[in-house]
Amino acid sequence: MTGSGVYVGATPLDEACSRFLTAVDLRPLEAEEVLVEEAAGRVTAGVVTARLSSPHYHAAAMDGYALRAEATYGASERSPVRLELADVPGGLRAVRVDTGDPLPEGCDAVVPLEDALLVEDGLAGARADPGAGLADGRRAGAEAEAQAVELRAAVYPWHHVRLQGEDVVAGQVLFGENHLLTPADVGVLLAAGVRRVAVRRRPVVTFIPTGDEVVSPLRREELLPRPGQIVETNGTVARLTLESWGAEVRLAAPVPDDPDLLARALDEALRASDMVLIGAGSSAGRGDFTARVIAGRGRVLVHGVAVRPGKPVVLGVAEAEGVTGAAAGVAG
Repeated sequence: MTGSGVYVGATPLDEACSRFLTAVDLRPLEAEEVLVEEAAGRVTAGVVTARLSSPHYHAAAMDGYALRAEATYGASERSPVRLELADVPGGLRAVRVDTGDPLPEGCDAVVPLEDALLVEDGLAGARADPGAGLADGRRAGAEAEAQAVELRAAVYPWHHVRLQGEDVVAGQVLFGENHLLTPADVGVLLAAGVRRVAVRRRPVVTFIPTGDEVVSPLRREELLPRPGQIVETNGTVARLTLESWGAEVRLAAPVPDDPDLLARALDEALRASDMVLIGAGSSAGRGDFTARVIAGRGRVLVHGVAVRPGKPVVLGVAEAEGVTGAAAGVAG
């Protein structure tokens, strides 16, 4: 059998891309809902808004003491202010908190441990800072016996406090339509109370390897090819590359250099795919039938592009049983 003839010319790459993208259907793909944990690498199908503020409560931003800022006004090295340690805030009292704790009601500031001195029996002792030299056990004991903390500098309202909605406010637009979600975006969505998100379905691409000499690497008896045989690798490389770009890829079994068998494989792939890639068979060899088969199912837009390697690429559109898809023959 003879092939389809010599490909015509060498179309400039920009022109080839323009012809192809003008001819194919570029409408957005249908939407589907997925769990946010599975949404990295997906494209949003609509505007995504926050269901929950982050943080959703006023939170301590430091390990220390929660209090009312006005209780510290006037504090200085010469005139320190002492606040009673208590479980309930108010007046000249402070409450021990850790980073992330809800700010006790009535408090509007947090003094870090390192900025406070523990007071026991009326005497100011060591700093409450865990890095100030006290071992953990001694520090815990000192805190347990302390009746007050002494402050030698005033603080302002909301000092070392993460305000409710500081990062995200409920109802806020997080991402627009057609946004490619990253792992960091997934974290934002989870923090904002979003558990499911509408995304575009993945485009389905089928790769059809061709060639009498090609053998599948997946068949154990063909792991060591005979002279004249070539292990098919393009399909696996294409699959991994396309999957990294967000596609769902179907890798077909290698098809011999037979136009009828290739046409049958193309028909089957078109019915289940948005795009079909045919590996090899696109040049001017006696067994190259890719351009002819695509033309028989639709239209060849480009045959030959001014790039090396890859000059004999075929770009076209093809139809099978009313289903139209993009079809491309790539150099082997």
